Amino acid sequence: MIETLFGKTIYSNKLDVDTSKIISTSTLFRKSNNIYRAKTDEQNLHVLNNKKLCDLKDIIVNELYKYLHGILNYTNEFYITTSWFTEVEPNEESQFHNHTNSFVSGVLYLQTTDKCGDIIFRNFSNERFDLEATNYNILNSRAWSYKPENGLILIFPSELYHKVEKNKSKEKRHSLAFNVIPKGTIGFSDGDSHMIIK
Repeated sequence: MIETLFGKTIYSNKLDVDTSKIISTSTLFRKSNNIYRAKTDEQNLHVLNNKKLCDLKDIIVNELYKYLHGILNYTNEFYITTSWFTEVEPNEESQFHNHTNSFVSGVLYLQTTDKCGDIIFRNFSNERFDLEATNYNILNSRAWSYKPENGLILIFPSELYHKVEKNKSKEKRHSLAFNVIPKGTIGFSDGDSHMIIK
């Protein structure tokens, strides 16, 4: 599914994956500051490089190419730079943030319950007028939320500000997040910002 939010394209799909098996793999990482931490930084922020998750990585890469090649028609190759497990305890939430040094970001929900915390996207651009609407929708809202569910993947431009709403359930909310950049030629060869990412 494709939606345009604040002029940005967001991709979502429900994956047929065993989320409980993925969560059991995440126990290879110990928790610290709401992120599963392994013994080394390499494992910590590159969980999809773990051999036990190679099939999942292939599935996520396939979804990335549906979005980036099939829908947006980009010609570059892309690769996942970082990937990490997260959990949100009951009554926890995050602040609005975006992801720097990344082209697109994504999240795959692994364990969710009702009221465990929607992901909320927010438009912080400086609008000329702040008008009220009789009915807010994806075309006129300054904020938009998606309800997490097991197996749901969201892929979105990394510059979009987003946060996790407060977890009002009694269960932990588990997910896997990742960042992606293009590789190859970026820009045009006669431009002053032309570069190659290997």
